Amino acid sequence: MDQVQEELPNSSAIYNVKAAAQLTELSPVTLRAWERRYGLPSPKRSSQGYRLYSEYDLRTLRWLKAQLETGLSISRAAGRLGELRAAGHDPAIPAHSSAIETLNAEAKQLKIGDKAPDVPVLDANHKHLELSLIWRNSPTLLVFLRHFGCIFCRELLGQLDHHQEEINAAGLKLALIGLGDPEQAERVCGQLVHGALCLSDMSADAYDAYGFQRGGLLQLAGPQVMSAAVRAARSGYFQGETSGDIAVLGGLFVVDQQSFIRYAFYSRYAGHNPDITELLNQVRGTAKYNDRKS
Repeated sequence: MDQVQEELPNSSAIYNVKAAAQLTELSPVTLRAWERRYGLPSPKRSSQGYRLYSEYDLRTLRWLKAQLETGLSISRAAGRLGELRAAGHDPAIPAHSSAIETLNAEAKQLKIGDKAPDVPVLDANHKHLELSLIWRNSPTLLVFLRHFGCIFCRELLGQLDHHQEEINAAGLKLALIGLGDPEQAERVCGQLVHGALCLSDMSADAYDAYGFQRGGLLQLAGPQVMSAAVRAARSGYFQGETSGDIAVLGGLFVVDQQSFIRYAFYSRYAGHNPDITELLNQVRGTAKYNDRKS
């Protein structure tokens, strides 16, 4: 199992761009160019914003390099990789590990009744803030955005702003977290959701602790995503400047003052946003049940 664990796409990202270039025999300029033009691979970022590559990223790069050596152009190789992944045959993942990867991802997800991880994030002043300080005095609706430029995240922020009176009436504080810097958090979240607490997680430590996974090709660009993009655009939302890891999927939680999770939602694909009315109804129902018990 440990050997398989090391082969999964979301295994630890530990190689900087210089090490990745040496291990794949590709130049750092090439790595950056492929990421910029084709999104291949999509390395994580350190707390200082530096690229960090995983074993999965290195296998992706080696596969692309091998295709070039057969005479394919990089654009054709990238397209071929997309076709293979869409068909469920990712050459960077050993065949025996895909089922284990799915089970491993689901096992990391938090559920109602679990303790919410207390992880530091950054506030608007670039100061570290423990998440437990947010919900210590009030139950909190903790929203994890994919990144601050995400069209679907902007759509979700608009929905949260629209329901803000109901959120307040349900006794919930609203806290928004995104992959990016504090300036982006204030610029995007502060404009779209008035009065919300806007936070950033540049290291992605909070996303890891809460069990968020990186989506595959279908989860990031499949038919459901395209349909969701049309929906968001028709509502007046557009893609902005990307930040952080654009492959990470988002979600949200309701955390009570004792740090217990009372509601959990994980997006199954980019554009899979929660129904805020349904969320609030469930939160109200849970509160009434707890009142009867007490």
